[in-house]
Amino acid sequence: MWLDDQEHLWPFKFKIDVDPGAKTFAAANAPSSYSNITVKLNKGKIMDKVTKGPVSLVVTDSIYFEAEFSDDPGTTYQFSGYKRTRWPEDDH
Repeated sequence: MWLDDQEHLWPFKFKIDVDPGAKTFAAANAPSSYSNITVKLNKGKIMDKVTKGPVSLVVTDSIYFEAEFSDDPGTTYQFSGYKRTRWPEDDH
């Protein structure tokens, strides 16, 4: 599966390994398609119906992963978010 931040935070677009049954994902030294860096991605997980949209409070899915980039070794970044609810008040 591709993981792409569309160059918003860090210029990364990586192919990652996915276990659909467990809803987990990871990568070890995956090269970026946008830049000359690699990523080590751990603890990738999709969690069903565990969070709510910030305004609508509609129950939705959550995503979480930790990443270490080769151009900032030793620093682990935590990423989290939620699935789009499709309610306009939650779009940002």
